[in-house]
Amino acid sequence: TNSKQRHLLTPLDKAVLGVFGIERPNLEDCRSEAMGSVEYVVEDLSDGTYLCYHTNQGLPGWMMITHLNSTNDMLQVQYLTWAQP
Repeated sequence: TNSKQRHLLTPLDKAVLGVFGIERPNLEDCRSEAMGSVEYVVEDLSDGTYLCYHTNQGLPGWMMITHLNSTNDMLQVQYLTWAQP
């Protein structure tokens, strides 16, 4: 949470993120998606938004925001990381 009580997704240790959209990405989508080390404000992403990522080990994956409860600061996500880059 930042000083304005907004919740941030911040890639760490050489991991990268990129917003994909509302359709589930496949492996090739997440390999080719433009990504970076920028922070994303969770409140700006609606439930059902997919993000592609590469882990700090270079493994591609996707994450979907399923729900943010700002009252208790609980973020629910689904994610999948492919085992090979």
